[in-house]
Amino acid sequence: MSIVLTGVCQAYSGFELRDVSFEVSTGEIVGFLGPNGAGKSTTLRILLGLERPARGTALIEGTPYARMAQPMRTIGSILDAQWIAGGQTVTQYLNWLAIAGGLDRSRIPLLLEQVDLAYAAKRRVSRLSLGMRQRLGLAGALLGDPRYLVLDEPLNGLDPEGIRWFRDLLRQLRDQGRGILLSSHILTEVSAVADRVVMISNGRVTGSGSLSDFEAEGSLEDAFFKHLAPKER
Repeated sequence: MSIVLTGVCQAYSGFELRDVSFEVSTGEIVGFLGPNGAGKSTTLRILLGLERPARGTALIEGTPYARMAQPMRTIGSILDAQWIAGGQTVTQYLNWLAIAGGLDRSRIPLLLEQVDLAYAAKRRVSRLSLGMRQRLGLAGALLGDPRYLVLDEPLNGLDPEGIRWFRDLLRQLRDQGRGILLSSHILTEVSAVADRVVMISNGRVTGSGSLSDFEAEGSLEDAFFKHLAPKER
C-alpha cells in the first residue's frame, strides 16, 4: 500500500512543476526536501486534492483524494497551522473537524494527551502559540487514525524540547506502520528522522534515495547542494 505520484505537472506564471514522481509506503518516513519555492507545497496541495494537476496523477492506494469517501480515515495532513479558526476552543475545533470528516469524536481526549495539549482543551485557538497550533494540527491529522500523514514544515514554531518530542512521535507513528511524507527546507529536520529522501529543486525532482545513499555523498547537506538546480544554488 502506498501513495504514488506519477508525472505530476502544474504551471503558474513564472513557475512550473515538471514530471514529479515518487512513492511513500506504509512504515516509512520520506523527507521531501527542497528550498523555499521549489514546488513542495504545490505538490502536497495536488496530492490532497486542493489543486488539479495539469498532467499526471497523485493516488492514495490507487484513488485520488477527491474521490475518497472518507479520506481522513486514510490520510491526515498539516499544511498551514496558522489558518486554524481562532474563535473556537481547541476541543471545539477538533469536534468540528471530526463531524466534517465523519469521524469518532471519542478519540479527542486521547489525542490531546498524545500531543500534550490536554491542559489547553478549553483555550481558544487564537490564544495558542504557533508551536501549540502545530500540535493541534497533528491531533487533527490523527483524528481518523490514518495510514498516512502529510506534514508541511511541521516543526515551525516548536522550541527545542518540542522538536525532540515531535521527532520521537514521528518515529513511533512510523513504527506503528504509518507512511509519513515530511516536507521541509531544513536539512537537520529531515536527516534526523527520514528513511528516504526526495529532493526537489525548481519544480523538478532532482534526487531520490535512502538517507544512507545521500549521506554516502559526504553528508545530506553536500547532497542537497549538489542536487540543487543551477538557478537555486
